[in-house]
Amino acid sequence: MAGKEALFSKMVKAGAKTYFIDVREAKNSDNKYVTISESQKKEDNTYSRSRVLLFGKSLPLIVEGLQEAAEVVGL
Repeated sequence: MAGKEALFSKMVKAGAKTYFIDVREAKNSDNKYVTISESQKKEDNTYSRSRVLLFGKSLPLIVEGLQEAAEVVGL
């Protein structure tokens, strides 16, 4: 996955954290997937990073869940 050019990329700054949303294509098929990466600078000037991969078939369910969570939060 590393080094493969993104089909779409967006950076979202939210307070002390930065999120990167990328769409990539799986190398063994025509399937596309979304990665959401979180980066946060730590006190020792290093970065903490984590990543979630979301494949196309599950994406509508994830979006629906996020919309429901947003409603509960009051958005």
